[in-house]
Amino acid sequence: MWNNLPIEIRNVDSLNLFKISTNRERVPKFYYSGERKYTIYQSRLRNECSSLNADLFRVNIVNDPSCSCGYASENSFHYFFECSKY
Repeated sequence: MWNNLPIEIRNVDSLNLFKISTNRERVPKFYYSGERKYTIYQSRLRNECSSLNADLFRVNIVNDPSCSCGYASENSFHYFFECSKY
């Protein structure tokens, strides 16, 4: 693979420049859109790392995964679509 690289890439002066020039994957623009704090909230919900009881119960932080409305599990789907309190 090294021999297949162009000579100008093989002769760069620093490791950072080499990494930048050899990284062919481009990050989609929507990864950087919107405010950072809302992107973090979305990622936490998607990865089940939020402060909802079901997520906290899964990592042994709270003793009960139930919602304050009485539903058995306060997960993200219940929170956004089913819960009468929110």
